[in-house]
Amino acid sequence: MIRPSSCLRTVRCLIALASLAGATGAHAAIAAQSEFSSDAEGWVLSGDTTTSNPTYFATGGNPGGFVRGIDQTVGGVWYWQAPAKFLGDKSLSFGQTLSFDLRMRGSGPLFDSPDVSLTGGGLTLHLDLSPVPQDLAWTTYTVNLDQSDSWRVGTLTGSIATEIDFRQVLGNLSSLRIRGEFITGSDNGDLDNVIMTAVPEPATYALFGLGLGIVAWGVQRRRSDDRT
Repeated sequence: MIRPSSCLRTVRCLIALASLAGATGAHAAIAAQSEFSSDAEGWVLSGDTTTSNPTYFATGGNPGGFVRGIDQTVGGVWYWQAPAKFLGDKSLSFGQTLSFDLRMRGSGPLFDSPDVSLTGGGLTLHLDLSPVPQDLAWTTYTVNLDQSDSWRVGTLTGSIATEIDFRQVLGNLSSLRIRGEFITGSDNGDLDNVIMTAVPEPATYALFGLGLGIVAWGVQRRRSDDRT
């Protein structure tokens, strides 16, 4: 026999567990990730580099493996271009984060250029970061994928991106680029630990609904048994 007080306690437990899972899962869900454990994982180089294919190193990362791009030094700026797993419908990443580690090797005058660029839905959003990656040391960056950071539309001097802009871009993300070159002279740049987070799928709430259904079924069965 299922007692009403037992049912009430069960419902309260289900609500608490669902709330806890939702709160912690929102920070733990990963939409896409590159740790470079065994290869370059589809990342390519665009712009002023000696080749479009980065060099993979199995050790020396932060920690483990990493990838490197080498400047061709003929003008322009080069970027890390994200593979397909970071692209497409990334609506669930709105309000979440993109993090990555950069390292720069070289010396010379610094120049300004967008540090992160997102393109999708007919728009491109740019973000300017600080500080500049360190020579021979890893620098970790974490950016918000919403209007809380100073993202700009079109150029670094464009209008500040709105929530509507972000949702339009993330709904059909076609390009994610991370800057690899920061000085005017010869240099190379390293990349590691790229992580895009997302709001978890609503599976938790589906399980919660199932649990409530089981409790309701138990209460209804008890009432039927009491009538017989």
